[in-house]
Amino acid sequence: MYDSYIDLLKVKQKYTKGTRINVQINEDLQLKTDTPIFYKNTKIGFIESYNYLSNPSYAVLFIENIYKQNINEQSKFYIQNAIDINASLNNGIELKLSSFESLLKGGIILTNKNKNIDNNIQNNFKYKLYDGFEKLPVKGLKLRLKAKDSGSLTTQSSIYYKKIKVGVIKNIDLNTNAKYVNIDIFIYDKYQNLIRKNTNFYNVSGIDIDVSLVGANVKAD
Repeated sequence: MYDSYIDLLKVKQKYTKGTRINVQINEDLQLKTDTPIFYKNTKIGFIESYNYLSNPSYAVLFIENIYKQNINEQSKFYIQNAIDINASLNNGIELKLSSFESLLKGGIILTNKNKNIDNNIQNNFKYKLYDGFEKLPVKGLKLRLKAKDSGSLTTQSSIYYKKIKVGVIKNIDLNTNAKYVNIDIFIYDKYQNLIRKNTNFYNVSGIDIDVSLVGANVKAD
């Protein structure tokens, strides 16, 4: 008799045939064993163990055999928070929850959409576990905007076009004369065509930036 259904699942996982993958991790990641791994909203495995004493640190991912064909040379793994909250003064609060299990533990996401190579992965590892989607090695366009102040914007604030996320803020600092704020942004590769001479950037919610294709210059309002 098991104490709970979750305890029964843990035992079932240990006896399931599968493939084990060692992935490089950063020392500051706070991992938990049994954290589920998802691919296209389907659970395909879990974190079996991790080792922070090795150099570099690594985690062992257990992938069920029926899903191992979904892992290829371009595969990337990243951590998804259990609860994703997007708050906006105009749109209220948008709450996104993943599965019940990832709500309790958080989760690891497998994606094959990013084909870029990460040169920071050491030779004895094939994959790396990234601390969030924003840490993936994504190609894109870097721009510097100028504004009177940053308002509520922070690094990692999102950039949207028609409610689709097209980029992220990478850095905010003072201009050399301290009269303006420099906002360094990153536009994802597939959305670079949005940036042209009549592109405007404006702060709508106080939290994120929207992109407008009406105007004369690239600027931050």
